[in-house]
Amino acid sequence: MEKHKTNPQAGLLAHRTEIIREIRSIIANRSAASSIANRSIQQHIREEPGQKIEPAPLVNHRCRADT
Repeated sequence: MEKHKTNPQAGLLAHRTEIIREIRSIIANRSAASSIANRSIQQHIREEPGQKIEPAPLVNHRCRADT
């Protein structure tokens, strides 16, 4: 049997690298969109003088280990 000159795992590694690159791109895009939305909300809050903004209450999520 003749050995293949290329490593079959190299193709899998390249594919995995491409998937990781796409996931990082999606995360960066969502982060940028979130940042833009937050700036827009903050600008809107500043445009309404005299309005008292209460911070959102902290929610204490319990995990199974706590019960």
